[in-house]
Amino acid sequence: MKNITRNFTGKEKAIIAVMLVILLFLAYNQFVDKPINKSIEDEKAEQESLRVQIEAVNKKILGLQQMKNELDELNSSGEKPIEMKPYNGSKEERYFLASVLKNTKGWDISIGDCTRSGDQIRRQFSVTFTTETYKKMEWFLTQLTKCPYRCIINSAKCSIQDTRNAEGEEEPEVVVKLTATFFETMVGGTPDEALPADSRK
Repeated sequence: MKNITRNFTGKEKAIIAVMLVILLFLAYNQFVDKPINKSIEDEKAEQESLRVQIEAVNKKILGLQQMKNELDELNSSGEKPIEMKPYNGSKEERYFLASVLKNTKGWDISIGDCTRSGDQIRRQFSVTFTTETYKKMEWFLTQLTKCPYRCIINSAKCSIQDTRNAEGEEEPEVVVKLTATFFETMVGGTPDEALPADSRK
């Protein structure tokens, strides 16, 4: 059998060399460059995720520090600190108000939308009620300050209203109007549809 051999021309060798270079480039791009770039992108994405998590933790720490400062101020004032209940305690707060107002002659409660600053929730409300004596009015205010839910009275105003009893005799009544705020915390709380956006964001 006759072996046939053939030498490549210079042009053919140049074409083969160019093709080899292209193949090497494609192989490098596929198996070296792309994996490296993907790894870099993954690292950047992970760094960004960690940055977001760190910011969230810092905000939570700031919120907790603010609450701690307020509790420290409460302790330094000599008043007994009251535990801040987790969000959402609106039902329990309404029940508490109704339970201490049930002995008055008439009352009305209006609870506004809550606001949020970090992990702290504020729920402002207003109460108007009528009672026979100042002593009963003072009793209600005392119950509010001893509330099992942290509560601060913002303002209170009382006035005398003259009425007549069943016998037609004049009988003065004490009318009280006040605004106060319940405080809750997102620590241990469960978010729901009523949860407002964080005002610090």
